[in-house]
Order: sequence, then C-alpha cells, then structure tokens
Amino acid sequence: MTIEAAREQVMREFPAKFAPTCSNEPAKGWVPDVICDGHRAEGRAQWLVKNKGMTIEAARKRVMREFPGQFETEPNQSQFDTHVVPLEATIPVSPADHLKLVWYDAFDQKGPPDPGKWRYDTAEWGNKTGWGNNELQFYTGSQDNAWVDNGLHICAKRQDVHGKKYSSAKLISKVGWKYGRVEVRCKLPSGRGSWPAVWMM
Repeated sequence: MTIEAAREQVMREFPAKFAPTCSNEPAKGWVPDVICDGHRAEGRAQWLVKNKGMTIEAARKRVMREFPGQFETEPNQSQFDTHVVPLEATIPVSPADHLKLVWYDAFDQKGPPDPGKWRYDTAEWGNKTGWGNNELQFYTGSQDNAWVDNGLHICAKRQDVHGKKYSSAKLISKVGWKYGRVEVRCKLPSGRGSWPAVWMM
C-alpha cells in the first residue's frame, strides 16, 4: 500500500479523529483533505494529473464539480488557471491502484441471469422461516421474478406461493473473495413494505 492509500484508509476507518476533513459542512474553495467518496480530494486530483494528463488546477476543478456537496462554491477563475479539460462522463474519478478486474457482469444479454455466475437462493429453511427477518415473500428460481433485459430485473409479485402471498428472487454470485473492491451500480425501488438490498457477505 502506498503512503497516500494508507493515509486515506486510516481517515476512513477513524472519521471522528479527522473531523475537519470529514465534516458534513462544505469546504470553502479547494481543501485538499476533504474526503470525497472515501478518498482525499487532493488524491483524486493527483490521479487525474497522472492518468488523464490534466493540469493540477484543472484536476482540482474537476473534483470540485464532481463533488459539489463537499465544496461550498464552484471554483472561480481567479482561484485557478483558465485551462479546463472538458468533463467526460465516462471517466471515473478514482485513485490509481493496483487492483485487477477479476469478475464482472454487465447484464447485457437477454434471458435468465448467467447461470455460470449466479444462482438462485431458494433454500427451503429460509423460505419456511422468513429468512430470519419475517420476510413475507417466497424466493423462487423463476425467470418471472428475475430476468435480464438491458440490465438485471428482480420483481416481487403478489401471488400465492407455498403459503406465502408474494414471490420474489434472491441471487447469489457463484464466486467470492476475502479481499478486494466491489463496485455495484443499481436502481433500488422504494415503497411500503419493500426492502431491496445488495449484500456483500
């Protein structure tokens, strides 16, 4: 681990000890130690300089634009130079690291979830006992409850299934790791009685 990564890790693990940098109050102008989604603002800016060829001033502006809630105002022209690289929505602002992609699913095929990557969790004990949470649905292995069409869809339905009044689906990946970084992009519905979740266990 680099010293920069180690410092960020310590700041994430002990936020109370770094109150000025982890405050909920937005910073006034550029503050290098403001935490932006788990990483120091300056670390993100330095990553853009190293990996995207930006000037440090343009990189700092970029970070301030992408994390407006962390900074009180947009940087003005007098704060930094006027050289700004246009924002590209496809470029993530993320510190450089040594991680290697080992598994992913873009859910870009049509049909059931990829059986080589996912399995339905339909354990008999869970469906009988409510999974320890008094859940009202019965988890099925049916494509009526989980399917892929321009993304993964999981649907709870009001229907009588094995003594339960609702059906739904629970998917578990067929692989797991002790260490690593997991990124998930999803839309979670809201509504009375619903409790959608993405778990790492």
